[in-house]
Amino acid sequence: MGLCLNLASNVFGSWHLNPEERQICERISTTGLSEWKNPDFSYISTPSSNVQQYPFLLPLVFIVYNHNGHEDSPIDEREIDFYIEQSRYAFRPCGIEVSVESIRYVQGPSFLDSLDCHPDANFVGLISEKELCLYGAVHQPDFINIYFVKKVPAGENPDGQSYALNRRAFEYARNVTLDMEQFIGSIIIVDSDRINLSVFNPNEREQVGVEVVPHEIGHIILNQGHEYGFLENLMSDTGYEITLSLTPEQCRKALDSPFVHRRYFLIEE
Repeated sequence: MGLCLNLASNVFGSWHLNPEERQICERISTTGLSEWKNPDFSYISTPSSNVQQYPFLLPLVFIVYNHNGHEDSPIDEREIDFYIEQSRYAFRPCGIEVSVESIRYVQGPSFLDSLDCHPDANFVGLISEKELCLYGAVHQPDFINIYFVKKVPAGENPDGQSYALNRRAFEYARNVTLDMEQFIGSIIIVDSDRINLSVFNPNEREQVGVEVVPHEIGHIILNQGHEYGFLENLMSDTGYEITLSLTPEQCRKALDSPFVHRRYFLIEE
């Protein structure tokens, strides 16, 4: 988990899209991706209507890519709702309610099942062509987009790690252009970081070490990396120390995020 930006192929050839793959990317950037399933929102818990208690809103976009058979089970609305409830548990103390803008189950070329990541997982360098291919086909600008992909090989880890692209990382990247700015707020979740609801109790939202989705959201709305030396904090640098807790200062930073919006309500006279 962390701020891992991927290397493009003009530096390391093995991360290069071949001509056929590039043609496919150009096509789907225009046509988009087909959907293999329609979401059933009856399984998604509704956000609180208490605007006074939660005056801010964080809408999320969930994009499930070719995940109709990976791991022990496919990603479904029940699993997505678990991530939503975890995120609410983390951000509600800041006055932020979490909602779902959309859920999309999309299918596309298999070469995007595995994205690319530099072997040094802490390296911030270039955004890969594979990332741009995926984002360009389905990304919803102005929202945090959470992508579920099979893996992102990194170093000795064949499955890789989940990561987020926030503004801080974007500004450090060396190959970005202004048109790529719309992809800030992208989160990649790999298969190995998914929650297995047959093992974890869906009613227990805070389970140390499994808060991957809200942790990555934290990278985006706090616009930061890890909090080193913080025990039992959402942004801890050590997986087993990550909880759903934020400090008052972190809450203040979250409210300044462009992805967090003020909610409005009518005042009865």
